[in-house]
Amino acid sequence: MKKKYIVIIFIILSTIALGLLSYCQNNKLNSSQEVILEHEEETQFSYIQITLKGAFRLNGEFSVPDNWTVGQVVNLYGVKQNADLSNIKLDDILKDKEILYIPTINEIESQEKETEVNTHIQNLININTATKEQLMTLPGIGEELASRIIAYRVISQFKNIEEIMNVSGIKRAKYEQIKDLITV
Repeated sequence: MKKKYIVIIFIILSTIALGLLSYCQNNKLNSSQEVILEHEEETQFSYIQITLKGAFRLNGEFSVPDNWTVGQVVNLYGVKQNADLSNIKLDDILKDKEILYIPTINEIESQEKETEVNTHIQNLININTATKEQLMTLPGIGEELASRIIAYRVISQFKNIEEIMNVSGIKRAKYEQIKDLITV
C-alpha cells in the first residue's frame, strides 16, 4: 500500500516538473524577445513590419528593427526542424512590409519532382502533331516509318499511344522502345 502512494506521489511530482519545464521554455522565448525589444527601444531604433510564413516556428506579423537581416529574424523566431534554408539568403536586409517564406524540405522535394515530370512531358513527341524530322528522332524510326505514321494519322488521329502499333512496320518490340518517348 505504501509503494502505491509513493508511485502516485512520484507521478504527480513528475507531471508538475514537466509542466514547469514547458512553462519555463515558453517564457524563455518570450522574455528574450522582450529583452531585445526593450533594449532596442532604449536606443531609438526605427522598426519595420514583416510577415513570417512557412517553416518558421512562429508565423504572423512582427515588428523588427530597421536594417535587420533575414538571418537575425531566423535566429530570433527560429525555424522548424524540416525547414529548408539552402536557398535562403540570410545576409539580405529586410524591407518594410516584406513577407518571408521558408519552405520545408518536403516542399522542395515535391517541387523538384514536379519539375522533372514537366520537363519529361515537354520532351515527349506528340505522334499526332510531330513533323517527320521529329518522328525520326525516335529510336528505330527512320524516314519510311515516319512517313507511315503521318499517313496513318491523316486518316485517323491516334487516340492513345498503343495505336502506333497499327502502323505497318511497328510491332510490340519497337513500341516498347518508344512508348516512354511519345504522347498523343
